[in-house]
Amino acid sequence: MKKTCLIIAALTAFAAPALAQQKPGNCSLYAELSAETIERDARTAGPERAVVVEAFNTYADAQAALAEAGMAESYERGKAFGYSKEKMDELTLAAMTAMRDGFHTSTMDKNKIYMDHVVILNGCVQGAKSADELGQSPQALVSALEQMMAWAQS
Repeated sequence: MKKTCLIIAALTAFAAPALAQQKPGNCSLYAELSAETIERDARTAGPERAVVVEAFNTYADAQAALAEAGMAESYERGKAFGYSKEKMDELTLAAMTAMRDGFHTSTMDKNKIYMDHVVILNGCVQGAKSADELGQSPQALVSALEQMMAWAQS
């Protein structure tokens, strides 16, 4: 059991971008954290801030809905390893907490958006197969990502 938790923690800490790709729960969390950080980042002041934050929150909601829809399948897969629904929820919470804690590394200012965040979120968006998975038009989300990248580079 400890080994499983350690593996999850290690994967989360060292492969966060890889984990985010095409996993709706992870992508939802990263979009939410990006929106929260953008709201705190002084470089993002201006009319685009609200548009970008709304785009990422809309995307986060769409991804959260996909994740919720897939939980029944996750619970079934967990049964193969002897995990109850409660245990699967506990493991999911631990992984999400580790991802939240690792969104900004120890050398990053928690009030700034970085290219690392752009790369993670871009990987998520590229995994979407339809506008429904984005919660909006692809152009709206791409525009938000482009603005996020400009802020991260400023």
